[in-house]
Amino acid sequence: MKRCFHKALWGVYHTSKKDSRLIQRRARTDGWISKILNNKYQFDFRTYVFGSDNFKYLEDLGVKNMVLVDSNPAPFDLLTEQYRNKLEAIKACFEEGYTEVCHQDWDVIPQREIDENFWTIMNNGAEFQANLQQYRRIKTRWRSSYSQDLRKIPNGGMFYLRDKKHLDGVIRCWEQLRAKTNSYPSCEPPMAMYVEELMGGKWLGKDEYFKQGFEPLTCDLHRCSCYGSDKEIKAQKTLYFLHYQG
Repeated sequence: MKRCFHKALWGVYHTSKKDSRLIQRRARTDGWISKILNNKYQFDFRTYVFGSDNFKYLEDLGVKNMVLVDSNPAPFDLLTEQYRNKLEAIKACFEEGYTEVCHQDWDVIPQREIDENFWTIMNNGAEFQANLQQYRRIKTRWRSSYSQDLRKIPNGGMFYLRDKKHLDGVIRCWEQLRAKTNSYPSCEPPMAMYVEELMGGKWLGKDEYFKQGFEPLTCDLHRCSCYGSDKEIKAQKTLYFLHYQG
């Protein structure tokens, strides 16, 4: 398999403190980029960039192994379709011929040396993996007809794909949800909807999510993990990365 640690950069700098949090995201990302570049556990990753200015910014920092996907910093609207840009960046990676992709936001921080065992562990799990997060707000209203479990969804900070068909499935779910509203900035509810398809058509709960290998055993969430207090599950993890959700 042709493997890739994948990162993405898109967006523009906000011009006012009144700008949406989604617009302010670009400036916040700079701090996390610095943390990655100065982390003692360095590893090879490939960065897919939207925006010529963003490409030059990373180039000036000394970042190597980059692809300028589009000179437009946000092919998808930053207010109403923000994280579809991330999905498009991952698509560009698969289109280059990679067959095993581990996307990581810049606030996913290494906790140890990244060795071959990382990929061995990931290969023992499902073809689609992402940390399961407990949100405070309802995120999956479509489940309400059969479940009260409406706040648990895969986190988009680090997710792993062993076949492009899974990305295609997430994008298809994003399009389905986007068609129902004028604004759909997130990629996480579409990820949840797609996992339900993989489960056989409906949400089967966090225990089944773990049993079927969707929870990566190499990464954890800094907060709000659905397995945060489960010592047995924590003991099964070999923590290579921690997502700080910045």
